[in-house]
Amino acid sequence: MTGYNAQQIINDFNLNANGAQVDNTQYSGTPTTSTKFSNAWDIGPGVSAANSCWRLTVIGQTVMGTSSLGQTWSLVFGPTITSSINICVSGTTNYPAQPASSTWIWTATAFLVVLTGGAAGTCIVIGRVDAGQVPNNSSIDAAVGGVAPAAWNTTTDNTLTFFTNMSGSTGTPVITTFCSSFERLS
Repeated sequence: MTGYNAQQIINDFNLNANGAQVDNTQYSGTPTTSTKFSNAWDIGPGVSAANSCWRLTVIGQTVMGTSSLGQTWSLVFGPTITSSINICVSGTTNYPAQPASSTWIWTATAFLVVLTGGAAGTCIVIGRVDAGQVPNNSSIDAAVGGVAPAAWNTTTDNTLTFFTNMSGSTGTPVITTFCSSFERLS
């Protein structure tokens, strides 16, 4: 992917000339530890630079079993996919757990903005999870989380992916992701 300079004027043709990259791989399960639940998207060495911005979106559903449990959505990134930022932790005061025996469709979106380049570069990571209860959106929730700044090395190969987990497996909840999309915004 082409690198862009700060203050460079670019158009839609330069950004996502072929649209967002989409992966329709479905992930499904009841993870009780942080587990990869989207494609691992690559940003090659030298591709990201100061003021570049990326968006990762994952669409999925959680079918809650007979118990109400919390769920955590995280953006995991870096050369070895070891840096992790929680975007949302449900089952907390600000974002309640999903009710037992309910189905929720959700969209998790994360932005990564590179602040400074180089081996000691930095970035801002912020994300949002929007969820609605099926069938009639009788309850809709949204949560926002992130960190600034985080370490981001622009001289090496980096990866972005979403991880998720449940606070337990009582009642056999199932998380499924339908697809993920990845876009360079600047």
